[in-house]
Amino acid sequence: MNALECDNVHAQDPLTGRNALHNAAFFGHLNVVQFLVNEMKMNPDIKDKQGDLPIHDAIRFNHLDVVQFLGTHTNSRIRNMLGEKPVDTAISYGNIKMVKYIPERQSL
Repeated sequence: MNALECDNVHAQDPLTGRNALHNAAFFGHLNVVQFLVNEMKMNPDIKDKQGDLPIHDAIRFNHLDVVQFLGTHTNSRIRNMLGEKPVDTAISYGNIKMVKYIPERQSL
């Protein structure tokens, strides 16, 4: 079953490992991201099959408001399969203005 077709908002797509929070961050839907984290208690540190966190997607697609929010909820020391922490992704994509919203912390 595809995560987008089921009733469990926490479900991960079996092929990609992505869930509703990854998708909301990818598309820059701040209100949905906030709802999923604050109300549905979704884990912002959940990795997809590439090891990416939702914040990696928000950074790649230049969704500053989502990065600002997730930056206060995400363990920014987690690395994806490329060995990139969120701050590394911001630098590699040229999103330098986002770096200040990605605190270097191990846990919240």
